Order: sequence, then structure tokens, then C-alpha cells
Amino acid sequence: MATIRTNLTKTLERAGVTIIRGTGRLEGSQRVGVREINGVDRVLSGRDVIIATGSDPFVPPGIETDGRTVFTSDEAVSLEWLPRWLAIIGSGYIGLEFGQMYRRFGSEVTIIERGPRLIAREDEDVSAGVRDIVAGEGVRVELGAEVAGVETQGNGIAVVIKRDGATTRISGSHLLLAIGRVPNTGDLGLDRAGIATDSRGYITVDVVSLNSDHPQKAELRAKFLDEIRRAFASKPAPTNLLLDSFMKKEVTRCVPNLRKVVGAAVSRG
Repeated sequence: MATIRTNLTKTLERAGVTIIRGTGRLEGSQRVGVREINGVDRVLSGRDVIIATGSDPFVPPGIETDGRTVFTSDEAVSLEWLPRWLAIIGSGYIGLEFGQMYRRFGSEVTIIERGPRLIAREDEDVSAGVRDIVAGEGVRVELGAEVAGVETQGNGIAVVIKRDGATTRISGSHLLLAIGRVPNTGDLGLDRAGIATDSRGYITVDVVSLNSDHPQKAELRAKFLDEIRRAFASKPAPTNLLLDSFMKKEVTRCVPNLRKVVGAAVSRG
């Protein structure tokens, strides 16, 4: 990572980009304040300001992470040991990716999902296909399981779940929290620039979003769908567009043979 960071820095500097290391905040619609790592505070101005502060894994209240036994996807990519039995809370693409990966490494894996199916944002037949794939590799799936808490159990953990009025425990050696991510917008001073956020902290956007209330929403959505129809009609269909656009980049990376599922779902559409 250090080498990648150094190379990227050099590339940006060769392109004429000025890099200021510090903590940024908005001071107005075209003003950015920066507290540099040496303690110096300065204010910059520009015609446009791009907010690209990223996100952090969501950790629900009542659950504490230690980076070793209970961890998020940030730690899961750099573990130096193989969990004997990995319990995963959440069945989005992050949970599925790590579940399949660690199962193939040799860990026992249990995915815990409070909803009735995996990847609930996708069509039901896609969810069913993905479940068949991961189950076929030996991943256990617990659906309709509301997490009520996490307990220490010997050298491992126990996830307390409530389902159909009953309380049970799912044991494991380690726990991965894969319940989503939250944006890093809380301390940017967005209000000073008149920028609004939704209830989850995401910045509300304008015409470019198909989820906005902009009057051109219908027209934009129609153009977007028309582009996908033309892509599907081409011979052969561009797989990257099919997987990235149709599946919203949220599913397909987790299972190599998901293209068959997607193709079936499209043909039945």
C-alpha cells in the first residue's frame, strides 16, 4: 500500500496537482478550510469543490469491534490468521464476498441476515440463485435472524438472534460485521455551504441522480434504460455493462458464476 500511495502521489504531482495533507472542512460554497498536520490552519478557495471523503463500515450500537475477534471489512482484508468459524452479520455483496472467500480458504462460515433473503435489493430469483451458489460451497445461511447482541464465548463469540419469537445463539470463533457503510460527512461543515444530507448522512444530489425529485427524472431514467437495452441487444452483450449497470455493482463480484444467474434473470424479464 505504501508503494501504491507513493506512486499515486508522484503521478498527481507530475500532473500539476498540489497536495495538502491535513483535515478539511467547508467554510462556504467555494471555500475549504484545512488544518494541516503541522498545526497550521488555512483557507482555500476555488470555483468548484468536490467532496470525496469516502465512508466507514457501519458498527451497530451495542457491538464493539477489537480488530481481531470482532471486526469489519476494513480489517478482514488484512487478517494474518484464518478464522476457524467466521460468523458474518449482513448478506450484501461485502458479506457474500468475504463469506465465499473465507469458505474457500477453509473457514466454516455462517451468514446471518435479518431479512427473508440474501441481497434483498435484487430480484428474488437473483437472491435465490446466489443463495444456491454459496450454500453449494458449504456456507451456512441464517435468514430472518434479528441480531439481539454479541457475547464472548470461551475463545470465540456467540451472536444472539431472535427469530419467530425464539432466542438462539450462533457460535463462531470470529465475527465480521458487514451491515453496510456510513458516509464521512458528519464533521465537514456542510451546513456552511448550504449542503443538505438525508437521514443516513448521505449528501442529497441534483439532476444527475435517478433517485432525486428533479423534474427531468423520468427523462433521465428513460435514457438510462434505453442505453441498457441497446447494450443487451448488441452481439455479444458487453458483460461489464451488464454486470455493473444492471446489478448496480452490488452483487456480481462475490460469485464468479453469477453471470448465469444474471442472464437467466434478464431473459425472464
